[in-house]
Amino acid sequence: MPARLFRVPVGGGEVTTLASGDLRPTLAADATGVYVSVAGKLARVGLDGSEPVELAPDSADEVNRLALGDSTVYWTVRGYADQDGKVMELLQ
Repeated sequence: MPARLFRVPVGGGEVTTLASGDLRPTLAADATGVYVSVAGKLARVGLDGSEPVELAPDSADEVNRLALGDSTVYWTVRGYADQDGKVMELLQ
């Protein structure tokens, strides 16, 4: 079953779908968007409901957890077998 990410005003109102599909259970948000893992890839979804934009298309590693700094997105990737996991970063 595909996962879905919604937006609803704090005071109540219309529910807007921001993204759906193979979303992973990790996200981070700032004033303009939500950073998510879509099919294991780092993506940003605008709060206006625009389509997710993949931010690190060349990364073969699957996003595990996300965090935001002032101007940087950080994410961890899992280690497999004899490989250690790692922390990745991308300027926003």
